[in-house]
Amino acid sequence: MDMDAFRAFLNQHDEPAWDEVLADLEPSFHPVDREATRIWFGFWPLKLRRILRESTDEAATAQEYLLDGRYRLEHQLDESVDFLFGSIYWDRVKAALLERSESGPGRNLESLGSEIRSLAGAVASQVKVEASLLLGISAVGFMAFQQVGAEPFGNGSASGPSRSKRPNPAKILKRRSRTTSQGLFGFLRTVNRKFTVRFDESKREATFSCIEGQDLSSASAGDERDYQTRDHRCIAGPIPAECRVASCGYCWIGVLSGRENIIELSEHERRRLNYFGYLDSSSHTESHPVIRLACQSKCYGDVTVVVPPWNGSLDGRR
Repeated sequence: MDMDAFRAFLNQHDEPAWDEVLADLEPSFHPVDREATRIWFGFWPLKLRRILRESTDEAATAQEYLLDGRYRLEHQLDESVDFLFGSIYWDRVKAALLERSESGPGRNLESLGSEIRSLAGAVASQVKVEASLLLGISAVGFMAFQQVGAEPFGNGSASGPSRSKRPNPAKILKRRSRTTSQGLFGFLRTVNRKFTVRFDESKREATFSCIEGQDLSSASAGDERDYQTRDHRCIAGPIPAECRVASCGYCWIGVLSGRENIIELSEHERRRLNYFGYLDSSSHTESHPVIRLACQSKCYGDVTVVVPPWNGSLDGRR
């Protein structure tokens, strides 16, 4: 097997094939990265890569699909995995995957799921942790390799936040499950209860408050710090926004924890998520999927979200 054979093996797997692989693997993902892995795959779908690969005029394609922000994975490959706990092993996963892709012709490729499990197990043995912690980030590695190719995958980017100081998985899960205190007599309060929305787990200050029943987009706008310098789509607060009525798709988010603390998905929001191409196959029947529109997501408890660097309309073309 050579690099071309490995790439050809990956390219046999379209979105439905990947959906089957992920459905089989997901029960084995460590809880700390179960939602995070689904979110990553939601943020970087194969359909986006296909649209860009088939384009002969990127500016025209961006206009046709209403693409805005940083929508090329290869320009932010390492940065894209920072919200996964497994990102602390990302360099090892990349090295192991590149080594396998360059292995000699004697190695026979198994099923994609088996290849992912095998790589996760091998890296887990190197770093002496349970394989479930490597399974999600390994799946991400295979998908990223399929999308960007060997050279960009190997080069990556050194611009992402440091991954050297992360708490252990149990501490992360415990922190995500905490509930914001409502004060000494909070149990008597029936209105104006406030909850915490965290939008970057790597930064203590990356939070804003949300009043009970308020949508996450409006709550985000109450954060008056400057985010537009970093991302021109963030006109008010850390979550990008334009219309606030589910027409634009700017405010899509991944819900890392607290999905049950957001109002159930309405049919209107489901239709809009489908229009933008943001829902994966399993999300079509879920009442609280991992991908939501912030402007439609009324909050009734603490949540942790991830903000994608781009937005578009992949399925509802003009």
